[in-house]
Amino acid sequence: MRAFLGEGLFVFTSPERRNALGRGTTAVFAATLIYNSKRSGHVELGDRRFELRRVAFPLAPSQEWFVVELFKNEERAGTSRTELAKALTRETHLTANA
Repeated sequence: MRAFLGEGLFVFTSPERRNALGRGTTAVFAATLIYNSKRSGHVELGDRRFELRRVAFPLAPSQEWFVVELFKNEERAGTSRTELAKALTRETHLTANA
């Protein structure tokens, strides 16, 4: 991606990132979503497909940013806002009781 976008900034969002937050699913995605500062559209590099979105994003996204991003793209994660809210509530409850 660095070679394709050059000096442009970017951040990957992916099932792996969402699963690391404990909020993802096992859904298979046709393309990895990448927020970047250069271009929007779909591109295939090698045997992988990417969806590029030229939008504002933090240079060092926090876990909270990825949770908000997940809510904005719940259809890509194969889940619903209701399920995400339940998972967040469950996680918050478990953390508070630890």
